[in-house]
Amino acid sequence: MRKCLLLSVAALSLAAQLMAQPASANCGAEGCPLTPQGAEFSTGRFSFAMNYQSYVQDRHWNGTSEISADQALAIEGGLGHIIEQETRTKMWTMQAHVQLVPRLRLDVSLPYVDRIHRHALAHHTAFFIPSEWHMTGLGDGSVLGSWTLPWLSTPATGEFTVQAGVKLPTGQTNVDEVDGQSPEAAARPGSGSTDLLAGVQYRRGISVRTLHGDHATLPVSLAASMRWNGRGTDAYRMGDEWDAFASTAYPLARHLRVTAQATATGHARDEAGNTDAEPHSTGSVAFYASPGLMLDLGPGMAVFASQQLRLYEHTNGVQLVSPYHLSFGLRYALR
Repeated sequence: MRKCLLLSVAALSLAAQLMAQPASANCGAEGCPLTPQGAEFSTGRFSFAMNYQSYVQDRHWNGTSEISADQALAIEGGLGHIIEQETRTKMWTMQAHVQLVPRLRLDVSLPYVDRIHRHALAHHTAFFIPSEWHMTGLGDGSVLGSWTLPWLSTPATGEFTVQAGVKLPTGQTNVDEVDGQSPEAAARPGSGSTDLLAGVQYRRGISVRTLHGDHATLPVSLAASMRWNGRGTDAYRMGDEWDAFASTAYPLARHLRVTAQATATGHARDEAGNTDAEPHSTGSVAFYASPGLMLDLGPGMAVFASQQLRLYEHTNGVQLVSPYHLSFGLRYALR
């Protein structure tokens, strides 16, 4: 495989998820906007990766700006209503990638989610009844096939790939009640739904000079994906999701690369199903920038770290968002 070949876009994170409530299929029901693989990854016949992500959603966001907790409660109806306070997520995602035939690739991912979710009922002025859930378990896994189009892909023009797959309801959906209440369907590790995935990707290697004057290959990847969500827990249906990203990795030194990714995500409004949720406060469009580093440890092995920063977000109503996401990982490819 040429070094400019890249790992396919995950069934986004696709997540991450994608896609805040972004388009990521591997981050539990809430989602996560960081796509843990892009132009910085070379592949072999078999490759494996373990990715860790951490983020805290604790800022109330309405439209395009942050608001206070008091403002959020007033918008949601005031006394007698629930105000979301915080969602803390830690996630470990296992990924396996297999080149079945020269132009057909299979990507499988499965996350483990550790999440704390808090909200409070505004009982009367300055008195809140808090509820907290600590949820751990598998998140929703995904299977994605990628086919490189032979009639469009050449060494001179790069590679064009189409993708199709499914997100499976492998995640935990049964959560113990607290004070007679269950967490919102969207806050649980799994959505309980089976979702369809599709995407396209363009990959190319560009010859550049390093800071030391050496010739090197700069990988570039452009991709877009779509997820059509089915009904899950209590017939709750998350809005369909899309994302697009551009990524690259510049060789700063012989074994060290600076990675960069720009991501756009969109999430349509949810449908409440048999729950008492208020879907008018779901759905968003966001843009992120993700600088990072990748260190080659040896043939086929590397560690990487990235921080995703929100550049812009527009939410439909009041939502909890995170100012940034952190990601660390290890990957190994068999040539």
